[in-house]
Amino acid sequence: LWGCASTSATLDREAPAGSELSQVQAPPEYRLLPGDQLDIKLFFNPELNETVLVRPDGKISLQLIDEVQAAGLTTAQLDTELTRLYAQELRKPAVTVIVRSFTGQRVYVGGEVTTPSLVPLAAGLTPLQAVMNAGGFKETAKPAGVIVIRKGPDNRPIPLRVDLQRI
Repeated sequence: LWGCASTSATLDREAPAGSELSQVQAPPEYRLLPGDQLDIKLFFNPELNETVLVRPDGKISLQLIDEVQAAGLTTAQLDTELTRLYAQELRKPAVTVIVRSFTGQRVYVGGEVTTPSLVPLAAGLTPLQAVMNAGGFKETAKPAGVIVIRKGPDNRPIPLRVDLQRI
């Protein structure tokens, strides 16, 4: 979130007037990140149950199947991959992946706000709430010209103009 840009910027897309960003796009499916803590459960083989941390290189280490890439996958994708790998060692493995704790996701709030900072990204956090968590607008801010930059499906930045003056 780039709070209240003092100059106008060329944007690829613009959020509809008066809308909250959360109404513009549905949140993407969560993908595992380094630092996430996972419970790997095997229903018929509880002796193989493990709690693992996704390493900085994005991998996890498990009994019988060694290292597996986890970062970047959804829990369903990791479940499918683990089931495939355990099937080489076990008959009919029933694997479940549970995310026990998430890496702290944050959003940077900068520009014409009182305290430019990283703000914890809680579920449902709106651009206005993020600005308020950064101390609110400075007197020189232009709340009608807020730019939110989100990561697109191909990891390219997608800028959106949000009019927080109306909100």
